[in-house]
Amino acid sequence: MKTAYGKVTYDRPYLIARNGGDGFFPLDAELGLSNDRLSPWVMQWVARLATRMSFAAARMVCKAALNWSPATETIEQVVLGLGRYAAPFMRQQQAPPQEGEVLVIEMDGKCPPTATEAELAKRRGKRRPRHETDCPCGCQRHRGKAKRQARGSRNVGKRRQK
Repeated sequence: MKTAYGKVTYDRPYLIARNGGDGFFPLDAELGLSNDRLSPWVMQWVARLATRMSFAAARMVCKAALNWSPATETIEQVVLGLGRYAAPFMRQQQAPPQEGEVLVIEMDGKCPPTATEAELAKRRGKRRPRHETDCPCGCQRHRGKAKRQARGSRNVGKRRQK
């Protein structure tokens, strides 16, 4: 288990269902550990860091403070996992008085998703209709050729200037 004090080794039984399928560690479930063996304290600490900075920066701060850190992908999964409870919680809370707009800045190209389904629906436009020149079989092999034919040639009759 990875804790604030470093890695702690422990033994635990693994239970498998009689009818097959995945098993689980009952002790991990009792302790509240994730599949990545992060303690609840480490999960909430890393998630708080990642809401203030990029996932990569949160990893570096964790490495500096605890002398180890989870992978950037693990931090992203923790934030997304805990973040699914944020929207229902914030809907229950009243906004603080004189609260302004919220600005979200991406630093490393990744951040917790903040757009709601309604906002995403506004961003997404209508899909263009399929062209008659598309491959009748609809296979991926001919998709690029069909798209290029539908767009037409980029430089028909044009020559480059010297």
